[in-house]
Amino acid sequence: MNILQSPIAVAREKYRTAGVVPPTEVVRPIIFESWKRAFTSGLDPDSAAPIRATHQHVDSQMLRAARPVVERHQDLLTELGCALTLTDVDGCMLAAWVADRRLEKQFEETNVQPGFNLAERAVGTWATGISLETGESVWVLGTEHIFDGADSLMSASCAVLHPLTKRRLGALGISCRTKDASPFALRWIQDQARLIEKRIAIEASTGEQALFDAYVAATRDIRHPVICLNDRTVISNGAAARILNGLDQTRLWEAASEATHSHIRIRCELTVPDASPPVAVECEPITDGVAVVGSLVRVTRGKPGPGPSRPDTPPPQPPDTRILPTLAGNSEVWRGLCKTLAKVDDDQADTILLGAIGTGKSAVLREFARHSSASRVVELHHPPSDNEAWSASLEEALEIPDGLVVIDDLHNVDEQHLTRLRLAMQRRRSGSSRVVATMTIDAGTGPAVQQFLDRWPGSQVTIPTLRERPGDIPILLESLTAQQAASRSRPHWSSGAVQAVGRVPLPSNVASLSKIVSLVLNNRLGPYINTRDLPAGIQAMASRRQLDGLERLEAHAIVDALIATNGNKRLAAEQLGISRSSIYRKIRTFGIDLSATIY
Repeated sequence: MNILQSPIAVAREKYRTAGVVPPTEVVRPIIFESWKRAFTSGLDPDSAAPIRATHQHVDSQMLRAARPVVERHQDLLTELGCALTLTDVDGCMLAAWVADRRLEKQFEETNVQPGFNLAERAVGTWATGISLETGESVWVLGTEHIFDGADSLMSASCAVLHPLTKRRLGALGISCRTKDASPFALRWIQDQARLIEKRIAIEASTGEQALFDAYVAATRDIRHPVICLNDRTVISNGAAARILNGLDQTRLWEAASEATHSHIRIRCELTVPDASPPVAVECEPITDGVAVVGSLVRVTRGKPGPGPSRPDTPPPQPPDTRILPTLAGNSEVWRGLCKTLAKVDDDQADTILLGAIGTGKSAVLREFARHSSASRVVELHHPPSDNEAWSASLEEALEIPDGLVVIDDLHNVDEQHLTRLRLAMQRRRSGSSRVVATMTIDAGTGPAVQQFLDRWPGSQVTIPTLRERPGDIPILLESLTAQQAASRSRPHWSSGAVQAVGRVPLPSNVASLSKIVSLVLNNRLGPYINTRDLPAGIQAMASRRQLDGLERLEAHAIVDALIATNGNKRLAAEQLGISRSSIYRKIRTFGIDLSATIY
């Protein structure tokens, strides 16, 4: 029977086009609920397919625990013709183990592979998406899927939970052709998920155990809101969950982070949007007996107590900023970047700085060149009309002993010159110049650039986005303000204004932040920048509700598409594979303020 004429496919189309609810003897309730979620979100079945994820946590605790569990069963996967997939809580595939060549080819052709998203809002009904949405173990067969690339497959999935906090970390899925489907697949995948959870528990650091022990000790009275957290784990009781929805979470996390990294007890007052009395927040560091591993947060009504107090613990080591001494940043992510670049310079390696638009790649490049150990720095500009002259300059620069050739915006260089650069680097003599360059990577990156990166002989360092280093926003705001304001009239940012900026989308990263500072300085009247001094659009966005994980993913994808199309909603919808009506509805639903978005 033609797949499109199967009872399930017919029932799905009738529901999508006419709202006819299928009988339960034709469509299982769990499948129908998934259809309903997918179509309500605006999913077009003709364009349902995995989409490239904006973030991929390739070194996650769950992935480290899953590898040895899955690799024990490679022979079984080969025998059964199955594939296993592991996705994070937002639906991004972290890894795939595909033993069957035909299935592997099918996955490649339909983008069912690491780095792509399998959430319901991307592919529609798929076992992984259902498990992430509901937490249930489920199997989906053939035309129950919405995604055309899966109508000949069986998919089954089970959520993977953190052994201490019981929050969802992601999902483990199994897929095979429908003719190879087994009723035992779901039970087997549940067993493997439990094994992964056991390994996570075994491999959990002493820090996480200390975090959990502190939480248990602090929640003997369940009436008081208590949160224990670090950069990987959040544990809270019901009282905290109820009050968190109304609190300024950005400021709360800032205080907790400050307590964790500076080893001091932080007390502050936070306002609640519904005009309730302010709440007092106390954040104190949690130690495992040797080092600080997180923060214990207590929330109470009323004014905070006395100021900070410092426990008997050594202060944290300053970041290695010898290679980027004048750039603003002190978050863990930024310190990691500084450490990586310092090692790259020590190793005398060719380096390409990758990242999204506006992350500060050019500033990092200039600072790296200024403070590198190279004896001579040569800046090579974009190829002129005289191609031979550019190639000659490149060849000459690469022969300088212990030199450094600097090339900014390498993504603007055409394929011919990328090839010339690669070949020239291959021909240079030992001890001659190394190359450091920048390149913007986004959804529009072409195959020529990707091929060039695949053959790049040295290090590839990704400059983090502001989404990955939110703790640096206060420092960046002060730094950008100092750069743009006259020294005598330089204003300072209030905590409320910093919190508000931290809640709005910053699609162009540091460039967006710089634009906000410029707008504020043009209208500022006093010595302090308060929330009321921010542009009206920023204030409006900052006051909107927080989006959940999948909503954030979709909102970021829409904003990125709007940036790529210079705000053209029709082209952005085509790029995302959704209808114009869907993108208009999602813009309204997610509260994306186009008048305030900085492209």
